[in-house]
Amino acid sequence: MQKETANPGKPIKCNLCNYTGHSLLEHLPSIHNISTEDYLKQYVGAPTISRAFYDRLILLKKERPQIKQPKAIFQIGRIPFEVHTEVPPEVCLPLPEHYRFPQFGKLKKDIQHAAVSLSSGRSIYISGISGSGKDAFIHALSFYTRRPSIAFQIQPGADISHWLFARAFNNEGTYWEEGKLLQCLRDGYTTSSGKRVPYLVLISDLDRADKSQVESLRLILDSIQKRVKGPGGVTYPVLEGTQIVSTANTTGGGDNRGHYISANPLDSSIISRFEAGFEFHWLNWKDEEVIIKSKFPHLAEKKPECFSTMKTIVETLRTAIQKEELFCDFSHRDLCSWLQHAEDLLLKLPAVPKLLLKKSQRAWTDRLPDPETKLEALRIIDALIDGGSI
Repeated sequence: MQKETANPGKPIKCNLCNYTGHSLLEHLPSIHNISTEDYLKQYVGAPTISRAFYDRLILLKKERPQIKQPKAIFQIGRIPFEVHTEVPPEVCLPLPEHYRFPQFGKLKKDIQHAAVSLSSGRSIYISGISGSGKDAFIHALSFYTRRPSIAFQIQPGADISHWLFARAFNNEGTYWEEGKLLQCLRDGYTTSSGKRVPYLVLISDLDRADKSQVESLRLILDSIQKRVKGPGGVTYPVLEGTQIVSTANTTGGGDNRGHYISANPLDSSIISRFEAGFEFHWLNWKDEEVIIKSKFPHLAEKKPECFSTMKTIVETLRTAIQKEELFCDFSHRDLCSWLQHAEDLLLKLPAVPKLLLKKSQRAWTDRLPDPETKLEALRIIDALIDGGSI
């Protein structure tokens, strides 16, 4: 765009006619059928707008509000999370099959509290019974918010130092190789536009860690220092916004019920490094029924009456477990084992539909730890099934 230099506040004149004004930008193509570029080829250096018009354009540009694109938001309940649209799905944790955020009961409230802390940038410790969806919740959160995430699982006795760094070798000799955990904590994920997005790190089964493993993780779990150790004694700052979530069956005191005997007591100085801790409970039946019907569609189609009976069985068994009248667990996984066998029987042996739940229960009860527990579980189940046709 050619701007006026002489008589800056005055109008300019078209060299093709007697038109006078502050801009020729519309005049040239509409009156003379010529572009501004072609006009300037004929009249090199001729002004096409006046200084007054140019100054007005600049002023309007400064006054015009800068419109920002709204952030993509995903909500868990009423808790908003930013969706990192530039992060590809393969950098996130996968969505567990048939997963849905709980809509009812204690677990709904558990997840709401965890979501508040996570949306506030906190690192948290989630404990709870097997099958309560601790890891699945974090997987779903990563999937839906496109948060770059990585998962590690504690295996008792295993050397986890390579998560941070380890010795490697090539043709030239040995060298230090940085581990994936170190890289994620320090560097985050860099998008195609150059933006660095901090990772969400999931460490499962932390209560199965031995003393050596816990000490390897002590520094990175510290929510105040936020440092990570690298090779050669060097420490690096953790990228701001990085979060660590650890899941476990126990709250750090070891197993006090005899259900998770591989759980170890955790030093309270480790537990206190998390900014919050939450316990997850069993799914409410209203949520669980929706999930199991989607997992076992053939059973839901052919024997829908099974599910009303199963509701009573599930609630009775879990009440007995909570009162310590039955010394075992009956998690969502246990329920799925039972119903999977029921569906398998229905598919493979169509002549078996009568007393299907009673015959398929052994997929769970045969795994119980001792004869007394099995006998008590069968007593409860038989009392709820006997006299019916399911």
